[in-house]
Amino acid sequence: MNKIKMDGFSILTVTDITEQQALENIKNIIIRGIDEADSYGHVIMALRTLAGNPAIEFSLLPFFKLNNKVVFDFKEKKTSALLDLLKINKGNEQRIQELLDEFIKQPQILVFSKDFPIEDKTMSFLWERLKDLGIVNYALIPIAHNKEIVGVIEVFTKTDAVLDEQILARIFSASTLLAQLLKDEIVEFQTKINEVIKEKFTSLQSAVQWKFNQEAWEYLQRIEQDKPKPIVGDIKFEQIYPLYGAIDIRNSTIERNKAAFQDMIVQLELLENVLIQLKHLNSIVILDEMIFNCRRWLQEINEELMDSMQIQLNDFFNQNVAEVLTYFKENLKESHPIIAAYENAIHPLNGVVYKNRNVLEKSIRLINSGISGYLELFEKELQNSYPCYFEKFRSDGIEYDIYIGQSIAPDKKFNEIYLKNIRLWQLTSMAAIAKITHSLLDQMEKRLLTTQLIFVNATLIDINFRTDEHRFDVEGAYNIRYQIIKKRIDKVTIKGSNERLTQPGKIAIVYFTKREEKEYLGYIQYLQKSGSLLDDLEELELEELQGVKGLQALRIGINLA
Repeated sequence: MNKIKMDGFSILTVTDITEQQALENIKNIIIRGIDEADSYGHVIMALRTLAGNPAIEFSLLPFFKLNNKVVFDFKEKKTSALLDLLKINKGNEQRIQELLDEFIKQPQILVFSKDFPIEDKTMSFLWERLKDLGIVNYALIPIAHNKEIVGVIEVFTKTDAVLDEQILARIFSASTLLAQLLKDEIVEFQTKINEVIKEKFTSLQSAVQWKFNQEAWEYLQRIEQDKPKPIVGDIKFEQIYPLYGAIDIRNSTIERNKAAFQDMIVQLELLENVLIQLKHLNSIVILDEMIFNCRRWLQEINEELMDSMQIQLNDFFNQNVAEVLTYFKENLKESHPIIAAYENAIHPLNGVVYKNRNVLEKSIRLINSGISGYLELFEKELQNSYPCYFEKFRSDGIEYDIYIGQSIAPDKKFNEIYLKNIRLWQLTSMAAIAKITHSLLDQMEKRLLTTQLIFVNATLIDINFRTDEHRFDVEGAYNIRYQIIKKRIDKVTIKGSNERLTQPGKIAIVYFTKREEKEYLGYIQYLQKSGSLLDDLEELELEELQGVKGLQALRIGINLA
C-alpha cells in the first residue's frame, strides 16, 4: 500500500497567555536581578507586549529622594517624556518641579489626549509642554510600594495609536511588580550616595547632611565611563556665626608631668633592684653600667623637665634595658621569675609603674564623660531650635565649635533671635557643666578642677569642609584670625598681671565689642537671678596676644552648691 488518505477534522483550543507571560517576564527580571541597563530594556519590552502595540512607548521613573526632594538621573538613556521636558524647559523647571511635588502629595492617574481639552490650567501647562515634544497621547501612572509613592510609569504615543482604558488597565496590572523594581532602584541610589559620603567625607550631622547628599549626587552625575573619576566639589557654608567653648582641666600638663615623674622613680628603683638580682646570677660587666645609669637617672630626674626627660628615659627602658633582659631570658632560666615580676610591674594597664598615670587618666575620663554626656543633651536642644553644626574635640577636657546661620539651613529662615538663644544656652550649659565636674570630685582618686571659657566672635565667617582631614575649617585669610584667637586665649592673662583669665569655678567670656558685652551682661543678670551664677562679676582687660589686640573679658563665679 503506497498511500494513506484520511478525511476528517480537528478542534484546537487556543488560550491567550500574552498578559500572564509578560507579567511572568517582569517577575523573573526582579528575581534574577540582572544589571540595571538590561533589566530596564527587558521590562519595557514586556510592557509593550502587555499593551499589544509596538507604537506605544513606556518609561519607568523611580522617585529618588535627595534632601526630601525628588531628583531624576538624567544620565540614564531612558525614552522619558518627563525627563525630556525638564531638560528643554530650564526656565520652567521650578514650575514643573512644583507640579511633581503636588502629584506626589495627591497621586492620581493622569491621561492627556489631543481629542480632549484640559480645563485645569496647571495640567494644561504640562500638556502644552508635552505636545511640544510631539506627543499625541500621554498617561502618567503613579506606582506605590507599601503605600509610599516610589515612582511613575509614563505611557505615551507620538502617533495616533490608541491609548484606551483597556490598555491602561493591562499596564496597571503590572504595578505591584513594577513597584518592587522601582523600590530596588531607590535603595541602590541611596547606597551609592552613602558610599560617596563615606569615601569622600565622614560621618555627618543631620544639620549638614543635605549639603553632602547634594554634592554626592552631583559627583555621581559627573562620573563618566572609562574616564578618571572627577574631583569632589567643595562643601562650604558662608556667612555663619561661630560659637566656641572650652572646658579645660586645670594644670593638666603639670599633673601629667607629676604623675609621670612619680611613676618613673618607681620604675627606676624597681629596675635597679632587678639588675642587682640578675648580677647575683651572672655578674657581667654591662649590669654594673646599667645599675649606674639607674642611680644617675634617679639623681637627675626632674618633675619640671619631664616632657624632655621622658623621651630619653623611654629610650633607656625600651632599648638598653630591653636588650639586657632579652639576653637573660634567652640564656639563663633562673632569671625568668625575676624578669616576669618586672614585666608585670610595667604592664600599662595594671602595673605598679603606671599607677599614678592611670589614676590621673581615670579622673580625666570621668570628667570628659560627664561633660560629653551633658553636651549631647545640649546639642539636641540646639537642633530643636534651629539646625546648626556642632563639633567637639576631646583632650584634657573638651572644646567645641558651634556654627549657625542661614546657609546651614536654607529652608528655614534665620533670625538673630536664634543666635541669641544659642548664646544664652551656651552660657547656661557652662554653668551646668561646672556643677557636674565639681560634683564628680569625690569620685576622683586624683581630684581635678575645670575652667570654663567662651569666645564671642563679633563677625560672620565662612567654613569649608577639608576632605583630606574629614573636618570643617575656617575659610579665607581674615576668618583664620578666629582660629588663631581660639588657640591662644586659653592661657591669656589679665592686663598688668600674671593672673590667668580662666579660673576654676568661674566662666570667662572673651569678646571684642561693647555690643557683645551688653548682650552677655543681660544673660548674666538673668542667670544670677535664677541662682546659677554668683554676684561677683568682673569686667577685665586682657594682655595683648601675638597679632591680637583689644580683647576684653567678663568673668563670673558659678553657684556650685
